[in-house]
Amino acid sequence: MTCFVCTASFCQEHLRPHLDSPAFRDHPLQPPVRDLQRRKCPQHNRLRDFFCPEHGECICHVCVIEHKTCSPMSLSQASADLENKLRYKLTIMYSQINGASKALEDVQARQQGVQEATNRKIEQLRQEYLEIKALIDASEASSTRKIKEEEKRVHSKLDTIHQVLLKKKSEIQALKEKIEDGLKEGDEFEFLEVGGRARDCRVS
Repeated sequence: MTCFVCTASFCQEHLRPHLDSPAFRDHPLQPPVRDLQRRKCPQHNRLRDFFCPEHGECICHVCVIEHKTCSPMSLSQASADLENKLRYKLTIMYSQINGASKALEDVQARQQGVQEATNRKIEQLRQEYLEIKALIDASEASSTRKIKEEEKRVHSKLDTIHQVLLKKKSEIQALKEKIEDGLKEGDEFEFLEVGGRARDCRVS
């Protein structure tokens, strides 16, 4: 135990006089203090048994005179007051932590909601573009088919014109050859016969 009057700590054997002798009756004993020197006032070499809240320091009973304008209190009272203040502060901190946790949960829920809404909009947009693409592809196929049909129609018409022109060319070529043969004919009778027929043929 530690005796604050003797400012010393004693084992069980050396503590016996404090327990048996009336001379040590006024020496209060407390559980052992780890560093008794730190409990002593460096100015008066007395145990610091009081606390000055104005200066925030532990003082001895001599220092109390110097702190007469302050409100010094015993270490037990100061410790109890500080414990109450810290416990109250902890209560506030717990409340703030709970509030922050709920706010975080709310933010996370909103983030998840935004993400889900975004995913839904992206999927909806993708479906709309797929539908638009299908319509564009169908329109392209229809337009291509119409162009091919027009090409086929024009080709057919041009083929008909080509065949007619070939036939006309062949007829003109045959008539040209007859005229040339007639011009080469030395017999007047034959020339008139061939030339007359050639003259009567029309070239359209």
